[in-house]
Amino acid sequence: MPLAHTYRAITAAYLLPDSVQVNFHCVPRFSPADIQGSFYRLGARSSGLNKWSYRLPVGAHSYPVAFQYIPQGGVVNCYVTINILSQLHSPNPGSLPPEIPVPTNSRNWLRGWQTRADNRHIWGLIDGRLASIQDALVRLFAGFCRELGKSLPEDVLRTTNVTRVEVCADLRCLNPRHYVRALVTSFATHLGEVEERAYGLTPPYTRLIGAGHMVSAVRRPDERFKAYCKTSARIRLECRLGLDGFQRAKIDRRLRGARTFNAFFQDCAEYCAWYFNMLLQDHRLGINSNSQATPFDLLSCFASTVKSTHKLRELLDILVCEGSIANNFDRQLIDRLKRMTPPVLVSSQKRGHSTFALRFRRAAWQLSQCQQSFSAASARRRPRILNIIRGARPPRS
Repeated sequence: MPLAHTYRAITAAYLLPDSVQVNFHCVPRFSPADIQGSFYRLGARSSGLNKWSYRLPVGAHSYPVAFQYIPQGGVVNCYVTINILSQLHSPNPGSLPPEIPVPTNSRNWLRGWQTRADNRHIWGLIDGRLASIQDALVRLFAGFCRELGKSLPEDVLRTTNVTRVEVCADLRCLNPRHYVRALVTSFATHLGEVEERAYGLTPPYTRLIGAGHMVSAVRRPDERFKAYCKTSARIRLECRLGLDGFQRAKIDRRLRGARTFNAFFQDCAEYCAWYFNMLLQDHRLGINSNSQATPFDLLSCFASTVKSTHKLRELLDILVCEGSIANNFDRQLIDRLKRMTPPVLVSSQKRGHSTFALRFRRAAWQLSQCQQSFSAASARRRPRILNIIRGARPPRS
């Protein structure tokens, strides 16, 4: 099924788990000094006192694991990060029209045919990965115990808790960069302090007003929302929940008994879907297909403002073909179009230029398609048209 659109309500079943960090609480009954040599032989790296990092091979995949030893009780916390979407990426082409990833060298995006209205089949994949990781951890600790001449406790794996989850939704959009910039107001209104920057930059982040295509805001500690351009035809909404976020949302993060990851993520998806819809509702009136301006509406707005037919044609030609127009073309005229209700033109990211407002962009695109079709047809009928203009008798067909 194709991607959902920004003007449709987001359901919990449509959301996807982007990155999940799970803590396996283990009590293997050995000290760091006993297994330090074994860890180094495996290629693990020490990341601090009683801490190691290691890529755990599980079948055809490997997962980064951070081991943290707690002397009180001989507990080893194993933090495993799972990104199930990275295993679904495919080189097959996406749906037409072709999409260009952002940044252009990125391959970290799903094709349209990989998403459905109900994506809970992807949630179930993580339960299978968690079971495989548990078995791999038990085998790893069993090997350590054999080297030490000890027996592995039967209850070595005590609890499994989710410590962090990223919930995301890919939405189809006509102009992703413009739409993300338009979401800044919603983020500031509903979430609080907003950070706007170019996606993919490394710290320290630079605040980019003209070229920024990502907006993020922290609603509360351990609860961060983001919106950014994923490709040239879609945006991604993302919510990252941590320990404090689970507690405030009253989401049980413990996976035990009948409480599978599927049930846990259902609670997270319902919580995030409500906020995603709240952030998008301010813009749905302007992008809903029922409220989109038609080409007739666009021409009516211009005709009521521009009195000169020659200037009207010149203005439309520039805007439809170029997508923007310099303000010095006719400052009074452009200011009148900006002050209309609703505004027809808005300030462009290009300095000193104006472009169509979001409500009129589809109508402008339809006009450009009509113009291209008319130009192609005119080229075939040009001799006949020239004869008619000159007053000559049209040739017999």
